[in-house]
Amino acid sequence: PWAIVIGLGSNDFATVLRPDERWPDTAALRIDFTGALVGFVRQRHAAAPEARIVLVAFTEYGPDIRKAHEDAVAELARGGIDTTLILLPKLDRDACDWHPSPKDHAMIARKLIVALDEFPDR
Repeated sequence: PWAIVIGLGSNDFATVLRPDERWPDTAALRIDFTGALVGFVRQRHAAAPEARIVLVAFTEYGPDIRKAHEDAVAELARGGIDTTLILLPKLDRDACDWHPSPKDHAMIARKLIVALDEFPDR
C-alpha cells in the first residue's frame, strides 16, 4: 500500500473510567494508549515501509485522545517514521447505534483526500 490510515481510540476515551479498570485516571490510560498506538504503527510500518501513515483522532472525546495521538506522532518521528495526523471535529453520530452519519463520513473522506493528496510521491 502507498498509505495506511489508522483511526483508533474512540471507544477507549468515550466513557468515564470505571473503578474496576486498570487505569487510575485518563492520564494513565493516555500513556498506555500512546505506547500501544506507537507499537501498532511500528508493526504496520515494518510490514509496508514505503506506505505513508495517517492517524485519525476523534477529538470529540476530549484532550487526552488528542494528546495521545500527538505524543505518538512525536515519538514515531523521533524513530524516523513520518506520520500525518488528522484531528476530526465533533461528529453528528446520528446513524444507527451512535455511529457516524453519512454527513460525518463525507467530512472524514474530504479530510482524508486532502491529506493524501499532499503526499508528493503517491
